[in-house]
Amino acid sequence: ADLHQIRVIRTIEGESVDVTQSVANFETDPDGTPYLSLPILSNLPTGVPIDIDVEGNRMGGQFAYVGHVGPIVLAPGQRHYADLKMYEMGVSAPTVAEDTPAVFLQGATALPDGRVLVAGGFDRVTGGATCPAFFPADTVCFTLAATNKAWVFSVTTSRFYEVQGGMLAARGGHTVTALGNGRVIIAGGAAKAIFGLIPIGDPAAPSGYTPILQPLNADDTPGAHASFEVFLHDANREEHDADGDGDPGRGGFTGSAANGGVVGRLNQERFLHSAAATLGTNGNRILIVGGRDGVSGHATYEVYDDQKAGGYGTYDNAGAMLTTVRTSPGVVELASGQVWIFGGTPAAASNDELAEIWTPDPTAANGSVENATTTSYPGAGDHPEFALLGPSVAAIGTSGDHALVVGWMGPSCMPGGSVPDFAGTELCPSMGGGPPRSHSVDGATGDVLGAATNSPHALAGAATLDDGSVVISGGIANLLWTAQPSIELFTGRISSGNAELSPSRFVMRSPRAMHTTSALKQLGMLSVGGISVASASTGSPSLSILDGAEVLYLPRSARPPGG
Repeated sequence: ADLHQIRVIRTIEGESVDVTQSVANFETDPDGTPYLSLPILSNLPTGVPIDIDVEGNRMGGQFAYVGHVGPIVLAPGQRHYADLKMYEMGVSAPTVAEDTPAVFLQGATALPDGRVLVAGGFDRVTGGATCPAFFPADTVCFTLAATNKAWVFSVTTSRFYEVQGGMLAARGGHTVTALGNGRVIIAGGAAKAIFGLIPIGDPAAPSGYTPILQPLNADDTPGAHASFEVFLHDANREEHDADGDGDPGRGGFTGSAANGGVVGRLNQERFLHSAAATLGTNGNRILIVGGRDGVSGHATYEVYDDQKAGGYGTYDNAGAMLTTVRTSPGVVELASGQVWIFGGTPAAASNDELAEIWTPDPTAANGSVENATTTSYPGAGDHPEFALLGPSVAAIGTSGDHALVVGWMGPSCMPGGSVPDFAGTELCPSMGGGPPRSHSVDGATGDVLGAATNSPHALAGAATLDDGSVVISGGIANLLWTAQPSIELFTGRISSGNAELSPSRFVMRSPRAMHTTSALKQLGMLSVGGISVASASTGSPSLSILDGAEVLYLPRSARPPGG
């Protein structure tokens, strides 16, 4: 209610025009929220995308609020009504509670129209589960069940809308990857899973836990999905947009090129794998890496092609081998078109198992893989500190020529120790001796640079914002699986041999781990779902799925000048 003035910037085909208007006389809706009805823009063109940014000032001119509409495309004579949410910058705000997903190990991505797709995830957890025979003794197990539901989030209204019909399969631990043409590929995952926490030290009073997961089919047999499906962001449009809101809940899923009602096929079952679109070299392709089936991990990869001859899908991946088995690796395409693959091998025995590089090949659809040690990575000597599990990765630097790698979980230590060691037998704690585990890499040379963080982040959320800066949100802070709310903001620049970290500090409303964070236009981020673990130090941990989502817009002052 302290909003005094708004500035409306409309952008049409790259040209921006702004209107400034004072506001007053707020009304109050039934839940006590102040609102104001204003006719903002008129005489807009038809048939072209229109983006509308709204900026709000407090008395005295302080820029404090943002909102966004679009892109929208108007037909002749059409009116568009926007129930616009204004977000206070620098403060994480809850989304409208209705239909908010309560899931973890879901997938999410920003859509070309400014909305965010959140697909699947595990939405049910049951404690006291019987552990598989190959899990170590004293492991505490939980049964997970996935949903086939999907949602689109509208930043304009701050609401989630359930996608009509949902996905073709219930999935958790899958990947959700956007292509350059706006289509989104959902790959792998599992209908169910057993999630285990292996005590470290005395099971009655452990110093922490090592995670272990086994995917299950819907009938509880070991297995994961060897399938994909496609999200179409403009499917299932209302025939007549009667309320004039642009139909923010539109979208739907289709399956294989031959039969949209049936899922497409991957070469192998994949759960807790990773994927990256190869936008720099071929915007129609996705590299799908590692993961596991119901029995073991994979040392393979495959390539999905949206323009594959005979219909979209994956190429036969015979011979498409990684240098080692990788589950929950981090993958990122750099400016060269190469994809760097980090971690996913917690029991790494040498530098040769820390990372590898996929290179596209115009004559061979599957490209090729070589060990990252063919470059200068990871540097002289042994570097067991880089054997990360589920690191957050992003392209940074000039034109995205460096990789940012953030995490701490994965390296092994000697029993009771805190310094990573290739001969170690226990999961290392988050804080302790040894060199930093988060780092950045020059993609051209493999040289390792610094990437200091203010807090430890494992199994965190991450997103690249529209100015090239990168946010790392929440994650596990220690071996007792304490979720934390801290947000790191990397500017996207390399400065003095390090990935530059903004001095600005932010926090989420709720501590989260195994959640998703997605970019919103105007330096915003949406964080959804996740888990929290309680009573971990007693040897009887409980696992809860977080209900709710939140939006944070960064103040323009958060990013130092120069970017």
